[in-house]
Amino acid sequence: MSIKRAERQKERARKEQKHGKQRAENQQKGRNRGRERSRKRASNEHKTSREAEREGEKGAETWQATSRKPAERQKQRARNEQKQGKQRAENEQKGRNRGREMSRNRASNEQKTSRKAETEGEKGAERGQAMSIKRAERQKERARKEQKQGKQRSENEQKGRNRGRERCRNRASIEQKRGTERQRSRNKQKDTDTIQETSRKAETNGTKQTENRQRGTKRNAAIRKPE
Repeated sequence: MSIKRAERQKERARKEQKHGKQRAENQQKGRNRGRERSRKRASNEHKTSREAEREGEKGAETWQATSRKPAERQKQRARNEQKQGKQRAENEQKGRNRGREMSRNRASNEQKTSRKAETEGEKGAERGQAMSIKRAERQKERARKEQKQGKQRSENEQKGRNRGRERCRNRASIEQKRGTERQRSRNKQKDTDTIQETSRKAETNGTKQTENRQRGTKRNAAIRKPE
């Protein structure tokens, strides 16, 4: 079970690394789209400024041509209009340049931040994967140790059971020997009792036979004795 858990952790670390790369790519695409929009906006603003400048110049020329006021005042006003139009165009151009610079700086900062985040994400994913691998190795080692300890425990339990069986066999053998000895002792006692009983019976029979012979002798003697 520990090995399967380690494999799952490795797979999870690989998925996290893949998701981190995908996130970084999506962020980069978003920054590229933002830069493209900034460039288009700056281009449109530049076109609008040029059109306004041309319209100002045309208006100044039309006013100068159709005005009934003195020519000098018309020329001065035209010069003022032209000067103001140029100043306006320069200011708008400066504003566009500042906008482009700000957009470039923002894009550069976002790109740096994205690269930094991507690098940190990759480092974090690598660290996480390395930690997951180390954790998996530790779990494998722990599982091997537990397996080894389990085998040792089983062997010790088997040895204990074998010793218990051996003790039981020895005890049974000893009890059997003791029972055999007791049986032998009882048999010897029976033999002794039988011999003693036989001896007593033989002695009793011998005594009776002697008495019977003595009686027969007396009887015979009484029969033979003359009157």
